[in-house]
Amino acid sequence: MPSCAEMLTTEQVRAAANDDARIGALSTIAWSAEALAGPLARAAYEGARETTSCGWGIPMSDGVVNVEVALLEPPVAQELRTALTASNEYAYDSFSSVDVFHRDLEDGIGSALAYAMSDGVWVIVDGTLVDETTAAELAREVMGRILTS
Repeated sequence: MPSCAEMLTTEQVRAAANDDARIGALSTIAWSAEALAGPLARAAYEGARETTSCGWGIPMSDGVVNVEVALLEPPVAQELRTALTASNEYAYDSFSSVDVFHRDLEDGIGSALAYAMSDGVWVIVDGTLVDETTAAELAREVMGRILTS
């Protein structure tokens, strides 16, 4: 698995968040599977073979972008993909062998959530500094870097 800096640069996060120069890499990430929408997604993440957590944000604020990567067993990945495809809560795009699901979340200050899935790799991008379109773009970029590493 690539490091956080290899998956996504601070400059890419700043560009997705409209170039806010205060954004930097976070040394600690307060993220858990509970942030995921739905019990199937939470169970898939908790049962993953391996996970990596990365975060960028504005110090002393609620402004964050989190990237989570989980390696799923093939049946779990297929079950999650099938459920997301059937859901009317997510927009869906497919690029080559990568499926991308994304949505805005109405949870207090509002945030966005995007999933990119390919060959058992699940990239999750969520945060308050991105909208669903930029979250989906970041998820695709991270997946591309993982698949080519």
